[in-house]
Amino acid sequence: MAAGRVPEIEAVAKQFWPPPFIDAVDAALARYERDVEALDVTDREAVRRAVERVRQALNEHHRLIERSERDELNAFLQRVLTLHGVDAHGLTFLEGR
Repeated sequence: MAAGRVPEIEAVAKQFWPPPFIDAVDAALARYERDVEALDVTDREAVRRAVERVRQALNEHHRLIERSERDELNAFLQRVLTLHGVDAHGLTFLEGR
């Protein structure tokens, strides 16, 4: 950054969200999408388990995920479910934590 090679915003972003963190989050979300695609969307317990798995994976990095980012991630989890035919708005286990 001091030499002017890396824009300041990128340097700051790498401090807050280092590449290994980004890779771990991307992998957790990709697995979640695959899990939801493969499950029986009428089985609420299977849906709950898929949500719980991704949340556990994301919680391993909880110190790097702020409240507003958690809200965005929760909205993403809901969208994935909705795209696969799950009425996500009625699922209490999707409420933010």
